[in-house]
Amino acid sequence: MLQVVQSAARKSVFADLLKWDVPVLDDRYDVDQFFDDIHATYLILAEPDGTHLGSSTNEPSRPGAWRTRASQNRRAPRLALEHRTVSRRQCVR
Repeated sequence: MLQVVQSAARKSVFADLLKWDVPVLDDRYDVDQFFDDIHATYLILAEPDGTHLGSSTNEPSRPGAWRTRASQNRRAPRLALEHRTVSRRQCVR
């Protein structure tokens, strides 16, 4: 449930507010096609009623995945990351 709330919050920030060209599902949810996978860990802060307060998507560094992402975004950093965790798409209410 909380991951759905996080995805909706990410959509409101990245697609709606910042106007990033990110995949959106059902016009409600941000989907990171590169990093929302079995390797991702989600840190989600929420009120007891499920209201989203803040979240972060974290994953172990995977150089191959960064090369794929960097090839589609010329501004993406050229990073050589090994044995690190990368935090992406943070949202704070």
